[in-house]
Amino acid sequence: AKAVSAKPWMPHVEHLPNLSIKQGTKDFYKKAQLNLSRIREFLHDEMKADREVTHYGASTKGNTLNQCLGLTRHWAKAAADRDPKKWGRLMSGGDIPIISEEESVKDTKTFLILPYAFKEEIMTRLKDTFGWSGKVIVPLPRAEVFHV
Repeated sequence: AKAVSAKPWMPHVEHLPNLSIKQGTKDFYKKAQLNLSRIREFLHDEMKADREVTHYGASTKGNTLNQCLGLTRHWAKAAADRDPKKWGRLMSGGDIPIISEEESVKDTKTFLILPYAFKEEIMTRLKDTFGWSGKVIVPLPRAEVFHV
């Protein structure tokens, strides 16, 4: 897989012209940028190790995060979703194909869980329902890697 650099979703705070931004907003922005960088670093490491990443969840929230990260088919081979109405479609912006959970667990070694609020439920489901084991990247509230 070829490494693709993603553009930041917003210019760096230091380069914003003459804006009156409170320190708290600047701090939040810097933390968000650091977290996005950590996620991209995790994904880049997977690509370097020739492990394709599958997204888990093709929801609106997940798609927004996906677009903030600038992820496309170069970064993820597919997005698994439980909703059969989404299968065969593409995530907007990144053109990542949406597939069933059953199809996704066949050859996926690493999942990026986009609906991060449900990480425990999703990891349990992957393990108990599908007998899957591997690496899971959870992007928020702080980027972390888990082994299932």
